[in-house]
Amino acid sequence: MESGRLDKDMISEPRLWRLALGLGESTIDVVLTCTVQDNSLIWRTIPLDLSAPSRLRAIEDAVYDNPLLLCDFGRVDVVADIPDATVIPGGIESADCIEAIAESSFDGAVAPSETFLCALPQLDAAIVMRMDAAEAGFLRRTFYNVRFHHHLEPLCRHFYGHSQLGNGGKMFAHLRAGAIDIMAFGSGQLRMANSFRYSDTADAVYYILASRQMLGMDMSAELILSGDTAARAAVTPILREYIGSVMPAVFPSALMRCGHDAIHAPLDLILLPSCE
Repeated sequence: MESGRLDKDMISEPRLWRLALGLGESTIDVVLTCTVQDNSLIWRTIPLDLSAPSRLRAIEDAVYDNPLLLCDFGRVDVVADIPDATVIPGGIESADCIEAIAESSFDGAVAPSETFLCALPQLDAAIVMRMDAAEAGFLRRTFYNVRFHHHLEPLCRHFYGHSQLGNGGKMFAHLRAGAIDIMAFGSGQLRMANSFRYSDTADAVYYILASRQMLGMDMSAELILSGDTAARAAVTPILREYIGSVMPAVFPSALMRCGHDAIHAPLDLILLPSCE
């Protein structure tokens, strides 16, 4: 990942490029890839100004301070890493029903919010998420035909394909700075998808083992780890005391065509094009 402002002269034909914005608690990750050229990846992490009058203002400033983001791209996706999300069975499409699920699942919002449905058709499931309405409105006005996703959506789509290999259920744990994403599959179905914040190795190990216990997974059910190298190295020997098979995830070789930074860029943003 390089640093510095994203200026318009960095790209000559924006319509041939795809923009993915990872909207986090304190940062916006930007991943740009050209649809007709290999080794084109541009990745930046833009810190949000937490001293701004509001989070919306911080997001606006981050976008406007990087003029390249205002170009007319071929496609724009926003991937939101937010806690207000829950997995539901597929086939529920009624707006009233989805809103009722959001109302019963999430704490009362301080500011007006907007509810989104992120479909997982292969899994016969979907993710309902709720985000700040003003933030969603700004992104929709700024980026033409923007598509909204929850952070877990591309991860579930990707790891589901790998869960079909071999026998028995599988659990996948993706470790990143201060958070762990846990997904479990069995009998061709999504059994769990959730994210947890953690501060030390013991917490990460606890969330994995507690999730397995809750799902009734035995020691033989495979655990596959991805994400931060140091975090994986820390949890692996501990987990192997309790789980028969703890293996590292294999990074998709096809994604290396994006550029040498692909293996270090946010996995959800890198996976998005291949999971549709």
